[in-house]
Amino acid sequence: MDVEIAVLSKIKPSNEVQDKVLSIANAFLKDLKSKIKDAQLILGGSIAKGTWLCDDKLDVDIFVAF
Repeated sequence: MDVEIAVLSKIKPSNEVQDKVLSIANAFLKDLKSKIKDAQLILGGSIAKGTWLCDDKLDVDIFVAF
């Protein structure tokens, strides 16, 4: 169990980072929705599922359904 906790602490983003990323993603979705009126915007991928890992590279998957 100690190994699992140690590994997770290195690869899982902190709650603060998770909140910040979700806040930015949701703000972007809100802004995009104001520009694309007749579409459904869906946050997807690892951010939507809360399964992304800590690293320097982070992408946000947004699906646009017309």
